[in-house]
Amino acid sequence: APFMVNAYPYFAYRDNPKEVSLDYVLFGQSPGVKDPKGFTYNNMLDAQIDSVYSAMAALGHNDSIPVSVSETGWPSKGDPADIGVTPENAKNYNSRVIKHVTSNAGTPMRPNRVVDTYIFALFNENQKPGPTTERNFGLLQPDGSKVYDIDLSCGYCGAAAPAPAPPPPAPLPMQWSRPANAGRQPGAIWCIAKPSADPSVLQESLDFSCGQGGADCGAIRQGGPCYSPNTVH
Repeated sequence: APFMVNAYPYFAYRDNPKEVSLDYVLFGQSPGVKDPKGFTYNNMLDAQIDSVYSAMAALGHNDSIPVSVSETGWPSKGDPADIGVTPENAKNYNSRVIKHVTSNAGTPMRPNRVVDTYIFALFNENQKPGPTTERNFGLLQPDGSKVYDIDLSCGYCGAAAPAPAPPPPAPLPMQWSRPANAGRQPGAIWCIAKPSADPSVLQESLDFSCGQGGADCGAIRQGGPCYSPNTVH
């Protein structure tokens, strides 16, 4: 299981806007920050993730446990004194996080790997106490309307999205006919339902096995030797 962390570049910027560049936290055109180990960070989210990897390595977990970002986001509305809190900045941050994460670029310390990341949040929490920002991390209002436009389909992520796979063809009706060498065959598998099994679950299993599963269910279809009684048990 991954080690999950909440990573919020927004809070680092809010607490120290004179030292932290807005471009750096918003995945903008930043010259980057070079750390003592020689890694260069062009955004703060990667730096926050790698700080966790570094701490885990110091405890002996060099590469045995992956890190996932259980929460990250940017508020779209705040109090008058809040700096950098706008719908545009929220849109830029979340859009660029999606683009960065889906590129599977990883981080400078752990390149070319997937970092599962969850955007906080889907809805604004209009009844949450505390500062205005705490109620405005959502992509949608409580009534379902958009806070701002954002493309969650990742249509801007570089390559065109693959065409959806065509639906599987509908299974053809199966007519049972008695084979010339009917009888018990070597290696045959027989499935017997438990008397206590849920009939609806059994029916779903039969429908799948006789359809997409490709099983030969001719013997239990109408006209087959095992059709009667016409029940799932």
